[in-house]
Amino acid sequence: MLKGGFQVKRVARYFCTMTTGASLTRIVSVLEAFAPIKYAESWDNVGLLIEPYRKPLNVKKIMLTNDLTEPVMQEAIEKSADMIIAYHPPIFTPLKRIVQCDWKQRIISLCLAESIAVYSPHTAWDVVPGGINEWLACALPYKNMTPIRL
Repeated sequence: MLKGGFQVKRVARYFCTMTTGASLTRIVSVLEAFAPIKYAESWDNVGLLIEPYRKPLNVKKIMLTNDLTEPVMQEAIEKSADMIIAYHPPIFTPLKRIVQCDWKQRIISLCLAESIAVYSPHTAWDVVPGGINEWLACALPYKNMTPIRL
C-alpha cells in the first residue's frame, strides 16, 4: 500500500503460444501490416530492435509487455519466449557499448545470448486506426473522433 491508499498492481504480461510457430520475418510482416512503422513519430525507435543471429528464427512463444525490465526479461527466459513485443522501446538512445553495469544493456545482452527477438511498436500503435489511442478514446462519451496526426 502506497501513500493515499493506492495499491501497487501487478502489471499484466501475456504469452502467445503457436503450435507450429512462424518465422520472425512473417511475424514482423504481420505486425507492420497492422501498424506500419512509418506511422511512428520521427523521434521514436520502433520496429524490430533485436534480431538474434540464429536464422531463421522460428517463433513459437511471444511475450507481450508494456516495458521490458529485468524481471520481465527473466520471466521471458523462464517461459522460453522466442520473441518479446515490448510496447515501449527498450533501446531508445544510441548505445556505445553493451556491458553488464547498466540494466538496459544487460537486457540486450540477455536477448542476444538467449536468441530472443524484440519488437517495439510504440507510437506506430498509438496512431493506427484501431490502435491504442482509438482504444483509449472508446472509454469517452464522444460523437466524432478525428486523429490529430496520421
